[in-house]
Amino acid sequence: MGVGLPVQREGYWTPAATPGQCDFSVLRCRSAAQCPMNVLGGCADGRTGMACNNCQQGSFATEDGSCQKCQAADALPATIMAIVALLILILLLSSINADLNQQSLSILTVAAIGGQMVMAVQALGSIRQLTVNWVPPVHDLIQLTQLLTFDFDIIRISCVYGVDSPVLKFVSQLLACPAGFGIILTAWGLAKLRGKQMSWDSVFNLCGVMMFA
Repeated sequence: MGVGLPVQREGYWTPAATPGQCDFSVLRCRSAAQCPMNVLGGCADGRTGMACNNCQQGSFATEDGSCQKCQAADALPATIMAIVALLILILLLSSINADLNQQSLSILTVAAIGGQMVMAVQALGSIRQLTVNWVPPVHDLIQLTQLLTFDFDIIRISCVYGVDSPVLKFVSQLLACPAGFGIILTAWGLAKLRGKQMSWDSVFNLCGVMMFA
């Protein structure tokens, strides 16, 4: 009693120690669920790395802080989301030359309200950081905000990359909007090559709307 190695507190992580060691470095984890009370160096199931920051290779993060092994179907959510995003961009491009002066007021109102709703849902994303046990359907609504805040864990992006890397996820978040701009500009260039009339100002405005949303 009193001579054994200490245990790490929930929400904190300490590298595994050797017998007789008295000097410890303690790091705070991103989530208490990722670092439950455990022996020194212990993490939630499937987690590894400093402060239990990463999932083991070939795994994806779950809501309870642990990680599960990727299966063949786990890459499907990311694929579906990429297809949906591409279809939305195509739909926007198809109406890019529409004359706003000829659109009904109700359509423009719906578009404006839709943009405000997107911004409101993005603001709700900060609520996920609170240590509150939300119940359905509020919990499900808050989880959906992960997509609009570019938190790609919800689509199990690590199963696509094959590795759970915070740096890779951060770069993906940074490149999400530029990738959308690139698709729009590529489609505009292809349309010009095919002889279709597409205003550059309209394309530029569409990119601005995407950035604003």
